[in-house]
Amino acid sequence: MRRPLRIGENATCGSVMYLWVFGGVAYVSCDGSPPRFGRDVLGPKLPFVDVRIDSDWRRGCDTTIRFEANLTERYAVTVEVYDEEGRLAASATGTIPGSVSFSVSKAGVYRVHIYAPPFFDEWHTLTAQVRISDLLRARVFTSNDTQDLRPSTSLKIFDLTNYWKRGYRSVVVYVNPRKDSFTLSAPAGAFADFLLAWEDCPTCDSTYGALYIDEVWRLTFTRTDIVLTRVSSQGGYWHEVYVLDGQALNLPGSKTLIWTWNKGGPKYSSYTVHWFSTTVWLESQDSAMNARASFAKECSWG
Repeated sequence: MRRPLRIGENATCGSVMYLWVFGGVAYVSCDGSPPRFGRDVLGPKLPFVDVRIDSDWRRGCDTTIRFEANLTERYAVTVEVYDEEGRLAASATGTIPGSVSFSVSKAGVYRVHIYAPPFFDEWHTLTAQVRISDLLRARVFTSNDTQDLRPSTSLKIFDLTNYWKRGYRSVVVYVNPRKDSFTLSAPAGAFADFLLAWEDCPTCDSTYGALYIDEVWRLTFTRTDIVLTRVSSQGGYWHEVYVLDGQALNLPGSKTLIWTWNKGGPKYSSYTVHWFSTTVWLESQDSAMNARASFAKECSWG
């Protein structure tokens, strides 16, 4: 009869004894058949710690580091998060086994230090960003650009996030050769911030024409939402501004008209998308200048 060995009990065979060891458990058989029962006779297993990292990009890159272990005691663990300038951006403490959670407030590349002697003293890279894709006649800039880039580019997207990370309280963005400008103040609690400057005319004078100010919008990622705010509108053509809205997990969402100029239709000077991604369309009666760009919050570990 096969059964587990009792503590202190010996196993004997008439002539030959067969021994198997699987995962630190010793199994004994006298006839060579695979045993069904056994006892851990090799002493305690070596300690292990398994690290699992999850980031919720829908809520400002909230991150939870879980420590699963077979330890009989708890050990202290410290997590410190540093930005590109080496400044401490977040920190948290916890125990192993257990978990540690933290959040980064702005897009960027972060170095994460996990320190839990005697188990861990290691660094990881966390990239928190807004990925801009699906560009149609659009281009992204990280500083002022006064060039007239028509007709290949009708939408200039200025990434303002790094200015706010460096402590600027306001910035002046120049958008065309005439140096038309827009002054923007730092938004409170923004994860990422962009200025969208659009031109609807492919043949206007490149020196004296009001380029890239036909529709000017600000697109700001907050902790949980995306807010579009109208800064300026002008020009003789009619304009339409659409966003991808009503999106839910695994659903496509809908192209929603939020603003019209020189025609009847919605007049939302501010509009909130309750999601982590959206697409913006700017369209006019001269369809050659129609522009589009998609924005999506992403958090990844390297």
